[in-house]
Amino acid sequence: KINDNNGKGDSITPEQFARHLCEDSDLPPTFEPLIVNQMNDQINDFLYHGASEESLQGSIDEDSYGNSNERLHKIKIDVRVNDFVLEDQFLWDLKSPNSDVDFFVDQYCNDLQLPSDLRGLIAHKIRERIFESRKRIRQGRDAGIMRSIRIRWRESDKREWGPNTQWLTVKEREMLDRQTKKQKRMPEMKPRPFVNMNLPILPKY
Repeated sequence: KINDNNGKGDSITPEQFARHLCEDSDLPPTFEPLIVNQMNDQINDFLYHGASEESLQGSIDEDSYGNSNERLHKIKIDVRVNDFVLEDQFLWDLKSPNSDVDFFVDQYCNDLQLPSDLRGLIAHKIRERIFESRKRIRQGRDAGIMRSIRIRWRESDKREWGPNTQWLTVKEREMLDRQTKKQKRMPEMKPRPFVNMNLPILPKY
């Protein structure tokens, strides 16, 4: 399982990537078309659901949402680098043409004086959440829309909306690692439909 966050990258094609992956992993060339097909399916899904706000007009019932110049969605991030953990949530306006992820992350990390190696992870998390929201919009689901916002701040909101940073102790790190491994072993709530593929037989060494 390989994760990447640049669905529009043009420095390498899926065919080139599949060839390099098979060479590096000692897989037979017969795996290349299977890898290419899965990559293309996921890239096309990203390009379709990650489309601009203009193409999403009409996907949401504006009567129930309200004729607002904003389309606010709750963005939650949970990022860990070694023993450092960051948790936060905030509102993101999908309608605003000025909602630049990279600019926001630069300002966010500077304000909180976060380690530089967190910037890429935070940006990836935000883009991932934005993509999920756009996909849910196209599927006619709520996508966590905030219908009305009152400009009012209470001290009790700090716990829910303020950033939470901490350094893990050895015991906390081991516990978190066990939870992560357990979650990876758990089946997904909504598994993808089974696709019957004739996988090539690996040679015996």
